[in-house]
Amino acid sequence: MRAYEKCDANILQAQCEISPPLCTLGPAWAQKFPPADGRLLVTLNGHQGRVNCIRWVTRQDGGSENELLSGATDKTAVVWRRSTLGQFSAIATLVGHSGPINAVDGLYTRQFDGCSYPRTIVVTASADSTVRIWERKQGTEEFTCLHILLMGNGFALAISITLLPNTTVPLIACGCDDNRVTLYVENEQHQIVKVQTLTGHEDWVRGLEFALSDSGSIFLASCAQDHFIRLWRISPRRGDDVLIVPKAVSELQEEEDIRVKERLFAVIDNDEEKSTFAVTIEAILSGHEGWIYGVHWQPAVYTDGKRHQPMCLISASMDKTAVLWRPDLESGIWLDEVRVGEVGGNTLGFYGCQFSPSGHSFLAHGYQGAFHLWHKSQKTNFWEPGPTVGGHFDEVQDIDWDPEGGEFLVSVSLDETTRLHAPWVRAGLETNWHEIARPQVHGYGVTCLAMTGRYRFVSGADEKVLRAFRAPKNFVENLTRISTVDTKHVLERMVSVGGVCEYRRHVMNIGGVV
Repeated sequence: MRAYEKCDANILQAQCEISPPLCTLGPAWAQKFPPADGRLLVTLNGHQGRVNCIRWVTRQDGGSENELLSGATDKTAVVWRRSTLGQFSAIATLVGHSGPINAVDGLYTRQFDGCSYPRTIVVTASADSTVRIWERKQGTEEFTCLHILLMGNGFALAISITLLPNTTVPLIACGCDDNRVTLYVENEQHQIVKVQTLTGHEDWVRGLEFALSDSGSIFLASCAQDHFIRLWRISPRRGDDVLIVPKAVSELQEEEDIRVKERLFAVIDNDEEKSTFAVTIEAILSGHEGWIYGVHWQPAVYTDGKRHQPMCLISASMDKTAVLWRPDLESGIWLDEVRVGEVGGNTLGFYGCQFSPSGHSFLAHGYQGAFHLWHKSQKTNFWEPGPTVGGHFDEVQDIDWDPEGGEFLVSVSLDETTRLHAPWVRAGLETNWHEIARPQVHGYGVTCLAMTGRYRFVSGADEKVLRAFRAPKNFVENLTRISTVDTKHVLERMVSVGGVCEYRRHVMNIGGVV
């Protein structure tokens, strides 16, 4: 597991990258914009298999999260804690699942007996067709399994947990391969029971997230492989509101409005007070043309102790786009405000997304770990792409330094690429190393490398063929701009012919294989 930082060492948001056996946290964010480049902060090793999911344990007071959850194909979930010095350590390993863990989530809440220790609840979903609810023992780092939800012949692909408004009752949402979203609550006997099943999606549910609006209602966003996002409103009902039964359209008077069908459920809190809640469909968002894998709300903003939840949503899809959704101020209709992404190429699209705490930046990532960052320019008010971290997503097989000055590094990997890493030098800012080029994108794993000059190398791959490469003039010029490498004497010898240096043709003539 790796953590990256942006501007400072405060990690505030995370995003998962699929890479065995590590998971990568997205850049941490600060309020300084435009954001600085991302960089590796720490690598967390604790799993014995590929990490599938990560999530911060949510705090209800808006403070910085200090505990992180990760689930992996080794059938375990690990709870990590960040110290005041920024160091992470594994404080607990949750063992019990018999299959890979697909999703995790957790939160803090008050204890039943008013104990000063916060109650920590963790939810894990696995391919073994179960969802387990874990609880931390008071005053210890040990977690015990509180309840096991059986999914039958299916399994949960996404989970989210929050607290019902003005209560200490946890509300758990599970998105499954039966195209449904199921809601569970904790009853007065401290058992987890199903209260509602939300239907409407026509394919597997891939993402869920709760948000508490300023009006006191909970919004649940769900996304699925049917290319749609559904927004559900969970609102408290009191007194006569509980008894209102929606009329059929044919029974409505001219002055009466159409009411959306409500699904009611009731819970009892610690003080034995009964609360009733209604679930309604708020909106259906259409705009993606591929499976939607990630949906996230913009984090709540705290100003002078007051909480404000922006009604803003980000979604990521396999159609290679990330969309920012927001309701129209006049009509209240949800519209796609911003659409960013990639055009062309052979990538699989976006596998997830995440907001920065301020909402001025968001991140999307691909299945193989490529990060894509956009931030809102204060000058133009447009969303612009920004630099972020890069690197191999499979085992690195060989590396070699620039033979003349050691000013850059070239690496090859079983991810079928050759990558060049060099420092990014900027006036007045800290110099950091970045992946700045991919000289070779191959169809086989690249296993060996030899630099035969500052701007030429030979690589070998699994198909037992050596290939020789020499840098084009355009790359040498860009390297000078990015890393201030002295290339004046090289550029003087270069004669660009169709974008390729003359002495590259010479290498090919003497038998180099390209």
